[in-house]
Amino acid sequence: MILSPSILNASFDNIEDEILKASDAGAQFIHLDVMDGKFVPRVTFSSDFVSRISGLSDLVNDVHLMIEDPLSFIDGFADAGSDIITFHLEACKDDEYAKKTIKAIKDRGVKAGMSIKPATPAEAIYPYIKELDLVLVMSVEPGKGGQAFMEQSLDKIRLINQSRLLFRSRWGN
Repeated sequence: MILSPSILNASFDNIEDEILKASDAGAQFIHLDVMDGKFVPRVTFSSDFVSRISGLSDLVNDVHLMIEDPLSFIDGFADAGSDIITFHLEACKDDEYAKKTIKAIKDRGVKAGMSIKPATPAEAIYPYIKELDLVLVMSVEPGKGGQAFMEQSLDKIRLINQSRLLFRSRWGN
């Protein structure tokens, strides 16, 4: 298991101290929730912020794009120092767009992740699973703070984990 705390509610005036506290507490990644005000109602930081914090620690920059048209933003976030870029399957207009987004991320030497919302079935991610480095199952609706954990996400995580093991053994990776 990897600990990847979100810095969404961190004090941005003391962001270096906040990141160091997370690292000292055992975090391996720093999770950066990027929201555009379109895919989700809230707006957060941009690739400039990722660039600002890149290099402040040895933690992995785990960038979660909750944005429309993620393919258009891959280069900017890769240039900013993202180690992992995760995008939402629901932000993809079709299967080809999802595959192009994964390829664009990997072509930049960044690990590719895909996320699904609570209402999206686990099976929706199966066509992409062998290409992904990370799968993020949302246990709350993206872009809204203070929500209760959705227990049904645990079943979805189990299904995806089982399928990932099956796909790994099938393709030998």
